[in-house]
Amino acid sequence: MMIPLIAAAMFSITTETLDDVQAAYRAVETYQADVVYEIELHNGRWTTTNTTTLTIAFDRKDQRLYVGQPIFQTVVDHGVMKAWAAQMPDRYIERPLPGPITFESLAHERPAVDQPDPPGLVFLLSERPAADLLDEEDPTDIAANDAGDLVITGPPGVWTLTLDDRQLITAATFRADPASVNLPAGASLTERFTYDRLAINQPIDPSRFVLSIPTDAVAVSTLDELISGQAAQQQQADPAKQLVGKPAPAIDLLDPTGQPLVPQAQVIVLDFWATWCPPCVGWLPELAKVYDWAQRNNLSAAFVAVSTDQNQQAARDFWKQKGYSFDLAFPADMSQVTAAMPRLGLPTTLVIHNGTVAHVHVGFAPGMGRQLQKEIEALLKPPATP
Repeated sequence: MMIPLIAAAMFSITTETLDDVQAAYRAVETYQADVVYEIELHNGRWTTTNTTTLTIAFDRKDQRLYVGQPIFQTVVDHGVMKAWAAQMPDRYIERPLPGPITFESLAHERPAVDQPDPPGLVFLLSERPAADLLDEEDPTDIAANDAGDLVITGPPGVWTLTLDDRQLITAATFRADPASVNLPAGASLTERFTYDRLAINQPIDPSRFVLSIPTDAVAVSTLDELISGQAAQQQQADPAKQLVGKPAPAIDLLDPTGQPLVPQAQVIVLDFWATWCPPCVGWLPELAKVYDWAQRNNLSAAFVAVSTDQNQQAARDFWKQKGYSFDLAFPADMSQVTAAMPRLGLPTTLVIHNGTVAHVHVGFAPGMGRQLQKEIEALLKPPATP
């Protein structure tokens, strides 16, 4: 009988801790923080990280909020929300909020962004912070680790929250369930939040509640208007619309030693990727299988994986560790890539036939390797005899 009683007591203690954290955030009148956000992808012997800083300013009494970084920003002031994201730079949402600032109203009204919200912001605004941290899934377990951190577990993964004496979050780590983000076998994804210059119940400069966006950006009132504008831009900028049937973009390539690389074949497959991009990492083994198939069949096809990593050594180490047989290359001038594909999504795979772009694939989906094989076969098939 003792084990269930102890387990129940532990769950009660940690549930009370969660309640204490919620109560601490509800008592906050003003909140300011710079949050260092780091995402780390580990796969086998290599690890890549990307780091950025997010800023939060919140005034509960005056109902003012700023949260963002250079690629996305949200401001609420005098009951009006403005939200802007860099992937839609010429438009931003401006509309009244129906009531007090809540996590739910922000989640439904502002553009989607790639980075998650810092846990401190979730606790400031949410009625169900544990569920909102877990993408609206109820936690399956709430516990305390040996260091006294609060550990919240649910279907997407595990949150570990480090608290100060005020029961406010000073650091947080999220370890994703690999299945929830479709990681390759053996890979892991970790996100870390470190709070810097945390100020509670201190005056906030009104200038912090102002968007810093392009001066020609146009305000729209609904997500539909924003999305329709994005869709129009994407249709105009879709690599398949832009490049198919046109000469291959002029992009000078360098091999891992820094020497020029000029692939020679009737069909050239250029795959633009990065080590920090999970879909890219997932696509490369499939692309390697297509390369091996082309080699076995003596096809005139060259394959080049063009790394867009700023840290080129990370790409070299990754390539060596994986042992892929086809070529690794780097753009000699990244501006050539952005000029040819201003809205480059990763991975992007160009299939070039005799100097002309025949097919473009953006992203990675099951069956893409077989589709690429069919395209190469069709391009290299001798023309029918009249």
